[in-house]
Amino acid sequence: IDLTAKPITGPPKKRDLHAFLTSSPTKTASATRPPKTAAAFVTPTKKSKAVDDVGDGKDTSRSKDGEQDLYIPTYIHKNVHYLRKGQAKLDDKTTAVYNLIEENYHLPQNLEQGKEYGALSGSCYEERAISAYAHGMLEPKHPESDSLEICTECASTEHVRDACPTLI
Repeated sequence: IDLTAKPITGPPKKRDLHAFLTSSPTKTASATRPPKTAAAFVTPTKKSKAVDDVGDGKDTSRSKDGEQDLYIPTYIHKNVHYLRKGQAKLDDKTTAVYNLIEENYHLPQNLEQGKEYGALSGSCYEERAISAYAHGMLEPKHPESDSLEICTECASTEHVRDACPTLI
């Protein structure tokens, strides 16, 4: 009903009110709504055989000596496009920086699960390790000697990133 076409002179007539109340706004709204598309999320298709000792249904991995490792949220990693150690294709400089960090600093076991190391979304294990080094969150393997300073831009051990000649 178009109420702007005629001036309102009083209360609406019963038949106008009845027509207004019985017309369904959802019918017109659903006709203009675009069709729903399939979600882009990855969901598990079947349960894994490896279940933790508590029996809560979460997948766990076990190391060779039988100890239980940290829980690996495989489907969350797929949904946020996170790549685990060795899965990412990195350029030569980033690989060299990661190798230097891995040789000279302790990488924590919870690097993939810890919120203090940043978001997982769109990153990889190696990038998280480099970021943790850049923020001073890693402990050196040999604390008695001077810790090695690594440039995270060019993989040089002669300077840090802030003094890198490629950035200046």
